Amino acid sequence: MEILLDQIGKRFREQWVFRHLNLQLQTGDTLALLGPNGSGKSTLLQIMAGLLRPSEGQLHITDQQSGTLSPEQYIAQVSFTAPYLELPEELPLRELIKHHFRFRKARPTTQIEMLPTQWLLGGEENRSVSEYSSGMKQRVKLGLALCTESAVVLLDEPLTNLDDKGRDWYYDLINQHRRDRILIVASNRSEEYVFCEKTLTMQAKFS
Repeated sequence: MEILLDQIGKRFREQWVFRHLNLQLQTGDTLALLGPNGSGKSTLLQIMAGLLRPSEGQLHITDQQSGTLSPEQYIAQVSFTAPYLELPEELPLRELIKHHFRFRKARPTTQIEMLPTQWLLGGEENRSVSEYSSGMKQRVKLGLALCTESAVVLLDEPLTNLDDKGRDWYYDLINQHRRDRILIVASNRSEEYVFCEKTLTMQAKFS
């Protein structure tokens, strides 16, 4: 898989969030998107997830088997999570996991029935996710993103709501699932991206 950003820019109404971004990533790359609040980290992550269209420039996605991917083909290869994304909280965790993996494949090493325990939620799998704490919900979001078979994983502020135990769990999960994919983290906290080998620093907004 290769992601190529060619002169990417995004604006909302008359306000440019960023312009003229160029980036090339390949399978195995780990990238941290850095920059002050409002510099466009989350916006760029959503463009790279296929959820937003750039206002200028081109996003090119290719892989060795299929060549250039259509937007639909690319979205099927992406896992994305952020604190502002919602879970179907009316479901018990066990049912939420089953529902998710009806539509997406699990990573080859993933034992779906063991995921609640691996996500530090053993004994909680029959409770509605709406009853979970914010940290428990964040572990579910990260677990789904990283345990799904996808060529690209995009994480926006992944340690949000996680305590020290949750942080250590996050590192273990990353170590298990970072290989053979492109992994991108948008963050202002170095502890969230210590494993990233590349960085891209977003600048202040254009006027």
